[in-house]
Amino acid sequence: MYPNRVGRFVIDSVLDPTLYTGPPSNLLAKSTVDADETFDGFADACEKAGPLKCPLAYAAQVGKRVRAFLAGMVESPLLVPAGDDFSVLTAADVRANILNTLYRPGQWLDLAHRLHSLMEGMYEASPVDEVCPLTDSSYLGMGMEFSIYIGNDGDSERAQDWHGALREAKRKSPLFGMQFASYALPARYWKVRPIERYSGPWNTMLRQPILILQNKLDPVTPLRSARALAKTMGTNAVLVTRDGFGHETSNTPSKCIQNTLTAFFSNGTYPKHNSNCKVDMGPFDGAGPHAARRALADKMEAARQEVTKILTQARQPML
Repeated sequence: MYPNRVGRFVIDSVLDPTLYTGPPSNLLAKSTVDADETFDGFADACEKAGPLKCPLAYAAQVGKRVRAFLAGMVESPLLVPAGDDFSVLTAADVRANILNTLYRPGQWLDLAHRLHSLMEGMYEASPVDEVCPLTDSSYLGMGMEFSIYIGNDGDSERAQDWHGALREAKRKSPLFGMQFASYALPARYWKVRPIERYSGPWNTMLRQPILILQNKLDPVTPLRSARALAKTMGTNAVLVTRDGFGHETSNTPSKCIQNTLTAFFSNGTYPKHNSNCKVDMGPFDGAGPHAARRALADKMEAARQEVTKILTQARQPML
């Protein structure tokens, strides 16, 4: 690449490049090793916050109850209201929603509300579209892009044990291993190999070291990957970890991270290698007022829908 052009460069929430550019099946098996522990962090934080801040905490063992609920959904998917229609929710649907929300602790309160509504039989899905979308785009979002990224960058020419990788993914993450695998599995059939693919070396001497940031518990890019990269790069990298959960260190306020980045980009000042930053608040801190505002917003939305219903009826011609 261009090691002599590297200036003040930061990477956040990273994969081990030797794993990423290796067989995609290996990446599938090892990416979610901390996903279930991140979910346990969500459940523990909810219990500590209590029912006034986290609705799932009305009873103990939040994590155990959610796991049991998901296990039941495997055999008995939920039929939930969706406007004038109904929608079927499967265990895979709910697992995918949980995994995606674990990225951002700032959304954990909303996740707790959704799970509470589901478990209490009060959940309503978004209304089913009455017409087909106007766009003819087949874009499916980051899930589709991720499959192509790892197909392009991974080593698809080496022999791969996909069945073994699926078993390993489920063993390492019983909750989310198979869900993550569904994003990676299409790479098995991606046979294009770009000529610009880079597979190392990863320890070339840079003009100046880069800064690696990593949360301690990340559902998809585990801390061990950042440590492996820092070890591979040696004096070319400085690693800073951050307490807490989620993907990307910016997902929870941390003055320590903010000050580290300000000093680095403004003055070129490096923190101590393997230093750690604390977070300024927990996932459910301040959730009480947020919950009150949410309840008020729900009440106002219900009133708005009622007014809309009355006006619609008033516009209908009299028979």
